[in-house]
Amino acid sequence: MNIQKVSTLVVITAVLCGCSSSRNMVYQSSEVASVPKMTAVTMWPLSALLTNGQAYESEITMTLGNAEPPLTLSGQLLVRGGKLRVEGAFEKGGRKPKGTGDFGVIWDEAAHQGYVFSEALQGYAPISAAVRCTNVATQVMTETTERIEGHPTDRAKVTMAGSDGQTVTVQLERAQDLGKAPLRIDLISGPQPFTVVLSKVLPIVPAEELFSPPDGFTKYTNETAMLDELTARQYSTGGARHERGSRVDSDEPTPKKPRFSGAP
Repeated sequence: MNIQKVSTLVVITAVLCGCSSSRNMVYQSSEVASVPKMTAVTMWPLSALLTNGQAYESEITMTLGNAEPPLTLSGQLLVRGGKLRVEGAFEKGGRKPKGTGDFGVIWDEAAHQGYVFSEALQGYAPISAAVRCTNVATQVMTETTERIEGHPTDRAKVTMAGSDGQTVTVQLERAQDLGKAPLRIDLISGPQPFTVVLSKVLPIVPAEELFSPPDGFTKYTNETAMLDELTARQYSTGGARHERGSRVDSDEPTPKKPRFSGAP
């Protein structure tokens, strides 16, 4: 093999490896890669902290602390009985990223199962968690000393034990006039660093149907299959057809706004 052929092979190999590395890097650094982290935080411990009081709707900001750079999901939260729904969009540099659409999680703490969904994909997938909250210990750190959006609050440290033997400790700023609903949650110790801030809390009962998978959405086998399909669409050009997971489509659906309503 002459030198010219060897050089050509080296160039081709470098290009192919570079493309493969680039595709993998795009996936790993995208907001899509943070969806499982958002799902995990919602299932545990967020659900255990938010579903033991009165029903309400609010705006929510969830920051995942170990992402680089840190990613923030901004949207809305619904709580009714032992169920919650979080829906929003990841922001980066103060802007909603193009092409990812909105993501959401619906969770039933009593049944310990729920769904993750993508508005851009018009799809959802079932989720479940093996870890259950087995014990909660609350220590009030300060009595009512300040107000957040007009709500008198206190500060408490809560340690929760999971069925897997792991503990999660958080600091809460709790609204005394909203059944001690946490307006801010900061992780002190646990597997996934996060901060959650609630605002514009309205003590109303969300409609029951909002805690079921969105009408008309296609069901995927699991969260991974759904996110793989979404990733494939982000790489596609010119409306090319892709088959991943459990469905085939030729056109990307137009992302919809979060569907929230007041009391039924």
